[in-house]
Amino acid sequence: MQNKSMKLAIATFTAAASVALALGTVAIAQSSTKLNTASGGYVVCVKKTDQTVKMPLKSTCPKGYARIILGAKGLPGAKGDSGAQGPQGYQGEVGPAGTDGAAGAAGATAVDSLYVPASDFAAQYYTSSSLEHESIAGFDHMVLVVHPNQPAYGMASLRLPSSWKTAQSLSVELFYTTSTDSTSTWVLEHGIDGFSAGDAFGSNQSGELTVTPENYGPDRLQKFTYSEEVFNKSLATGDVFEMILGRWDTPDNINTGDIYIVGARITPNF
Repeated sequence: MQNKSMKLAIATFTAAASVALALGTVAIAQSSTKLNTASGGYVVCVKKTDQTVKMPLKSTCPKGYARIILGAKGLPGAKGDSGAQGPQGYQGEVGPAGTDGAAGAAGATAVDSLYVPASDFAAQYYTSSSLEHESIAGFDHMVLVVHPNQPAYGMASLRLPSSWKTAQSLSVELFYTTSTDSTSTWVLEHGIDGFSAGDAFGSNQSGELTVTPENYGPDRLQKFTYSEEVFNKSLATGDVFEMILGRWDTPDNINTGDIYIVGARITPNF
């Protein structure tokens, strides 16, 4: 039985060798490939005269025989086409929440109001307005004195914070006292003007408001609050701002004595 299998194997090798010789396809193994293995192929020796086949124990053949390598591993085939995309996978679970970030730097302190003292009213209009040291309730104070019978007011430059650019209007609290009757009404001349480069500087506009004091008595601090739109320019477009405070020569202002303006507080309305 063993001799029969051996004869069949030799016959198979002989046929393959004959075909290889006829076609001239003698495979030569690379030096780096191990022969007589499934991957490197098997060496057979075919006699050139009568095609007698021998299976050598070595990788070389005797003189007069051609060496043929059968069953060697072929070259890699061409890359196949990409397969169809697989179905979308399930959405994963939500991961745990991250840790809190570091605290940010402290922001700049906002300016919620601006106080303008009487000493800031350096410009004086007409002879009936002046900056003076007045004794009020026995103490000396720097005040803007607005005398009766004539139009008189003072003007102060304002240093408005840049954070006020988006304010829609300004509210003003006026602090003052009177030299005589504290219950008499008087007409406040007031205004906040904005100017930009190219404007006619000094073309101040103002309005009038009737002030009715509380019945505190002479030498008592009074407060009058009003809301003021900015004249000429908005807070967003103006470069320079000025404030006017005083009174006009209307009949309501004739017999009320001197008005002592202590200062004003300005608050933005957003």
